[in-house]
Amino acid sequence: MSVRLPRPSMATTALPLHPIPHRNLPPALSPPSPSPSLKQLCKEGDLREALRLLAARAAPGRPPPTEHYGWVLDLVAARRAAAEGRQVHAHAVATGSLRDDDGGFLATKLLFMYGKCGRLVEARRLFDGMPARTVFSWNALIGAYLSSGSAGEALGVYRAMRASEPVAAPDGHSKLVEEGKYYLDMMVSKYRLQPWQEHYACVVDLLGRSGQTEEAYKFIKSMPVEPKSVVWCALLGACRVHKNHELAVVATDKLLELEPDNPGNYVLVSNVFAEMGKWNNVKEVRTRMTERGLRKDPACSWIEIGNSIHTFTARDHSHRDSQAIHLKLAEITEKLRKEGGYVEDTSFVLHDVNEEEKIGLLHRHSERLAIAFGLISTSSGTPLRIAKNLRVCGDCHEFTKLVSKLFEREIVVRDANRFHHFSGGSCSCGDFW
Repeated sequence: MSVRLPRPSMATTALPLHPIPHRNLPPALSPPSPSPSLKQLCKEGDLREALRLLAARAAPGRPPPTEHYGWVLDLVAARRAAAEGRQVHAHAVATGSLRDDDGGFLATKLLFMYGKCGRLVEARRLFDGMPARTVFSWNALIGAYLSSGSAGEALGVYRAMRASEPVAAPDGHSKLVEEGKYYLDMMVSKYRLQPWQEHYACVVDLLGRSGQTEEAYKFIKSMPVEPKSVVWCALLGACRVHKNHELAVVATDKLLELEPDNPGNYVLVSNVFAEMGKWNNVKEVRTRMTERGLRKDPACSWIEIGNSIHTFTARDHSHRDSQAIHLKLAEITEKLRKEGGYVEDTSFVLHDVNEEEKIGLLHRHSERLAIAFGLISTSSGTPLRIAKNLRVCGDCHEFTKLVSKLFEREIVVRDANRFHHFSGGSCSCGDFW
């Protein structure tokens, strides 16, 4: 499907070419190297050399082939390296490759890259400037919204694709549920497509978001195929949010049955029992995990300031600016209490300790340390971009929403589930992730 639109050319709507830190990459006109091919470098994950070689192959009137840009952008997307992605974008504009991209291949690759990096503003701007859109570019934008938990916007884009004109997204989770079921039925009845496990998981997720956990379980039992872990994970997420602990245990048992060697599943089961206050069960699950030789990855968060990556773990005091970071974090917490009504929700501390210790553990979560460091290391109004290897807890989520409001900062956090875009006291995920 291709839709022609009366849009200006890509060359005039691309992002402005403001200076971007090069992270010590070689200059654009470095001489070509006889070493491995660009495709091989991208396959091996050598982003630095791939960027150097891409730049070296450009010459006046002879830009690199668009497929070369595609290889590099795929690697950039996999690395979530947004700064390098912007450089590739600027390079494609400067060489005229984007202007001559009649089939939309390069623009779609850029759109996919921005979505994978959680850059929704850039992705939307690029999409709106495309003179021609294909099913691939529409899918890339839908994926960008979904990766940030913006289901309403994603559905709006999908319906706009079908109608070739903007359509407002539905209000409320109940309408989303009905629409989700409608599209699942359409896949089978109209397009004769066999839904994947992920499609069923999406319906479970929609039901869960609206609090219909029992209905979600009934839907799972009615599936024409045996549900796999992705479906049970969706149910478990809904049960934890809506405190349906009995059904959560059913989901966790299924997860352990399907993937007995996945340490993440044991952590989920342990957390469910901890939320229920069943500490003996928690110890039993952790013992089983140890007996199988499985280990939980320690939580850590990282933030990029300038050209350096700063990594933090919970209760971390190893950073050179540790004293200033902890003082700033204490200042932030006090401001949130006084002006935002922040009260620690210790139900998210899944350890059998007293309340005071639980509050102390919350205050030293790794993402909070990264936020504090970001605030003391950047000028007012600068967006903060943080990544975490595990799921953000509910209290840290609320904490970050208040920071975005009271400190007037856009904060983007990529956790194990999705991108969270915090701004003005709210999050793109709608408090469900």
